[in-house]
Amino acid sequence: MPEPLAEATLDNEQRRLLAAIVDGPRGSFLADERSPDGWALPGPFGPMLLAPGVGDPLQALGAALRYAGRLDDATRELAIVATAAACGSRYELDHHLPLARAAGVPDSVLDAVVDGTEAELLGEIGDVGAAVVQACRELVATGRVEPGRVSTLEAGLGRAEAFELLVLAGYYRLLAAVIAAYGTG
Repeated sequence: MPEPLAEATLDNEQRRLLAAIVDGPRGSFLADERSPDGWALPGPFGPMLLAPGVGDPLQALGAALRYAGRLDDATRELAIVATAAACGSRYELDHHLPLARAAGVPDSVLDAVVDGTEAELLGEIGDVGAAVVQACRELVATGRVEPGRVSTLEAGLGRAEAFELLVLAGYYRLLAAVIAAYGTG
């Protein structure tokens, strides 16, 4: 694994990014969570500090998607869980399964999404919910989403919300890759 970037070694630009992350909307959970492997921050946030010019816009995009987006909490968290499950990102699953439950996504749906058996729950999640999960899986597997599925998302969620959902899935796909590459989750 790459050498961790510990807090004591940060330069001024990296410290500014660290402060932006921990003083921002994620601060409540990051205050209690430390990286077990020597990084200044856990999960994808530690590696973001390596290149603040990229890490800062990346974390800002994530904050916008999580805290300022148009998707309702349940849809957003279902999409994150579906993407994390498709990527095998344990870190993101551990963080977002409780958030999805708190947003009202039933355990049976979450269990099925994590296991890849959500097709059996179509009646429980409906066409739009199924399209959310399938779009996230397609994006992870192929980098593409079936055009008909995008139409279903736009019809069920709205055009702006469908766009946001696809960006969200791409963002969490990227985070899963960073976490895997740096062994931070």
